[in-house]
Amino acid sequence: MQERNEKLNKLAKDVLILSRNTLLVNLRFLDRAISSLELYPIEKSSLMTDGQHILYNPEHVIGLYKLAKEIPARDYLHIIMHCVFRHMYMNPTLDRTYWDLACDIAVENVITELGIRATSAAREKQQEKYINEIKKELKYITAEKIYAYLKNTMPDKKEVAELRGLFYADNHEIWYMTAEELTAHLGIANSAKNSNKKQSPTHRFFLEYFRTSCYSYTHSDWRTWSNHSCFKPGIACWKENISNAATDHAEFYICPTGWRSSKVNKVYFQNSFSD
Repeated sequence: MQERNEKLNKLAKDVLILSRNTLLVNLRFLDRAISSLELYPIEKSSLMTDGQHILYNPEHVIGLYKLAKEIPARDYLHIIMHCVFRHMYMNPTLDRTYWDLACDIAVENVITELGIRATSAAREKQQEKYINEIKKELKYITAEKIYAYLKNTMPDKKEVAELRGLFYADNHEIWYMTAEELTAHLGIANSAKNSNKKQSPTHRFFLEYFRTSCYSYTHSDWRTWSNHSCFKPGIACWKENISNAATDHAEFYICPTGWRSSKVNKVYFQNSFSD
């Protein structure tokens, strides 16, 4: 049994490394974010992230790869996008059911709009109808906006469950665990849970990313990335408030709402949950 588990784990890890390498080839301006998460096998659930690790069930990963080799790559990018958008750092009073769904819709929409063949999956077509409905109501498709939309429309539990399945890639249960619970249930230590949020790995993704790789791609890959609909509200906010914000590029980082400094953040967050 132990030998079988070791073989399964090796195969699953190889699949995830292949998925990571595929993303690195296609999204080189996100190389630091894509490469920063440590792979950690677990016996239960499917895929999870705490912002420091990608926790994976080997049987689940291998099952996905058997269905289509693009699915693990898409799910890997799905997880990275949660980290990029810092979805696991939310107001604890938010409705978890709606927040989980809103985050999944937001990242799946980003992945689809990026148009990378290596992450194309059949679920894109199934998601298209609902995403188009949201786009008719919302100008910007961010998790915060979608959450507010869901709260206003109040879909019933059956519809939420159906939508959750349609956009599902990873288990968000770990987002709501304390450091002690992470250690007790999964046997991992997460230093970010015990430190200031600004010192989290996801925050460091951006500070380091803009000081190095992203800054060098300003005239090529960044043009495409900055034009994405998820980042436009933040870019607009940044432009409107640039006179009141720091001008050094190293002081800005990318997040669900685009370019922001600490001063711009304060302005933007006042309206982040309204259209």
